[in-house]
Amino acid sequence: MKLKESLEQLRARFEAALREAGDAHSLDSVRVAFLGRSGEVTVLRRGIGKLAAAERPGAGATINEAVDAME
Repeated sequence: MKLKESLEQLRARFEAALREAGDAHSLDSVRVAFLGRSGEVTVLRRGIGKLAAAERPGAGATINEAVDAME
């Protein structure tokens, strides 16, 4: 599934960004970039509306699991 692949890549980039963050300000910047209002996860969530109705609940659950792991 394309969504799961996108989330795996996103999570890898998120983890790499966390490792590179050296202070609290950098950590907050990572949080905003991935989980913020215009962050990468939000962009994925907005794409759920384009999916077939039957696929939306599963996609939402998958994204929510990824967000929980990132938080």
